[in-house]
Amino acid sequence: MLAPWAAALAVTLLLEVPLVVAAFPGQRKKIFVASVLANCATNLTLNLLLWRIPLFAHDHILPGEALAVLGEALVYGWVTKPHDWPRGLLVSGVANALSYFAGPQLALWLLRASR
Repeated sequence: MLAPWAAALAVTLLLEVPLVVAAFPGQRKKIFVASVLANCATNLTLNLLLWRIPLFAHDHILPGEALAVLGEALVYGWVTKPHDWPRGLLVSGVANALSYFAGPQLALWLLRASR
């Protein structure tokens, strides 16, 4: 059986990485690697660590998503040449909104399918 955090990570990568890669034509290899690494870091932080901090114990999803948008936007802006901070923020926001709204249903389906 798949662990819930692993299902959340898989769905996040499947939804967000292709969108991010498509948004930066001409830099696909570099942005692919950056997107996978950034999404792994932010998703695992959100799902394994953030809820353990007392300040976020009861409501960690929205603050975690906000941190993910900012963190991933910084990575995308940093790795693009020339640095495209506005596009990084826009793409990160859209990608995270997609996984925030569609992700839970897909993760639940994946968990059920893995039984």
